[in-house]
Amino acid sequence: MSFRINYTTIVLAAGLLFLCLRSSASGIVIANETKETRLFNSDSSHVIAFADSLSGKYNRVILHLGRSYVFRSGNIFTSENSRKNLKLFAEELQSKGATLSLWFFDSFGKEAFEKLEVEYKEICNENLHVLDTLKIPYKGIAIDMEWINLGNAHNNERLEETVAYLREKIGKEKKLYFFAAIHENSKENSERGYDLDHLLRKADTPLAMLYPAESGFHMERQNIVPDLNNDRINTLKHYYKKEKFEVAVSFSDKWMCQMHHDLSELEVLKHQPTFTESQLKLDHTVKKGYWNQESYVVTNPLTVDLEKGHKMLLHAGDIVTHFTLDQSLAEPDYFIWEDDASKLN
Repeated sequence: MSFRINYTTIVLAAGLLFLCLRSSASGIVIANETKETRLFNSDSSHVIAFADSLSGKYNRVILHLGRSYVFRSGNIFTSENSRKNLKLFAEELQSKGATLSLWFFDSFGKEAFEKLEVEYKEICNENLHVLDTLKIPYKGIAIDMEWINLGNAHNNERLEETVAYLREKIGKEKKLYFFAAIHENSKENSERGYDLDHLLRKADTPLAMLYPAESGFHMERQNIVPDLNNDRINTLKHYYKKEKFEVAVSFSDKWMCQMHHDLSELEVLKHQPTFTESQLKLDHTVKKGYWNQESYVVTNPLTVDLEKGHKMLLHAGDIVTHFTLDQSLAEPDYFIWEDDASKLN
C-alpha cells in the first residue's frame, strides 16, 4: 500500500463530483474557490451533474460566492459563463427540492473585518443587485466574519450593524446566517465579537462552527491530546441543540510529529505529508469517541512542512501521528464542509 497522495491530479469532472459517499449530515457547504472557479467556468453539463449529485445526498446547500464584491474582476463569478452557470446551478437545485443559501462577506481578524466593514453597504447593495438582475433563486444569505476582536478591538456593534443592514436588504422571507465559533459562555462569545442576544434580533441563527481539528492539540504525559476532547465536543453539541442553532462541522484531519529524542516536543504539519510505506511504519491505532489516531514510526528520513512556516527533517525513530474524526460527529441536521464528505462512510 502506498501513502502517496497528490490532489493536483484531480481533473475537472471528478474534482467537484467527490460526493460519492453519503454522510449523516443533511446540508453541505461548498467553499473551495479553486474548484468552484473551474466548475462554473466550464460546460453547463458539469454544473447540472454537480447539482444533481448534491441534491441526491443533501437538501440544503451553502455556496461561497467570494469575500467582498463577488462579481467583479478576479472573482469566481466574473465571466458571463460563470454567472449563467450559477443561475443554472441554483435552478437545478431548486427543481430537485434542495434549498440554496449564498455566502459572501468573508474575513478573519480585526484588519480583514475592517476592510469589509468600511464598505459593507456598497458590497451588500452591489452583490444583491447582481443576484436580482440575474434572477438567481436562493433562500438565504450567509456571512463569515471570525475573531473580529483580535488585537483588543471592539467590533461587536459594527458586526451587528452589518447584520442589521443585510436583514433590511433581503427582507424576512430569506434566511440570514452568520458563521461563528460559538461557546456556551456568553462572555467569551462577546469577547470574540458575537453578542448573540443582539445578533439574533436580526439574523435567524448562527452557523456554529464545530471544527475539532482546528482547535489545537497539546502534550499530556508524552501523548498528543486534542484540545477539543470528546466530553467538550458533546457539551458543545448539546448546547447547539438546546439553542436550536444550525451547525457546520468539519472533518479536517491533522498530522503531527513527535521527536524521538524528546517525546514532549510537538510539531503540527502544514500539509498532509507525501511519503511512501518505506518511510513510515504503522505502530498502533487508537479510537476514542469521535477521535481516531494512527501513529507511525519513521523508518527512513523524510522532510515535512510545518505550520510554523519552515521545513523539518524527520529521522528514523521519530513518531508521526495522524488524527481523524469519526462520522458520528455529524448529526442528521448538520452542514458538512465539502471536502470532508468524501471521508465519510
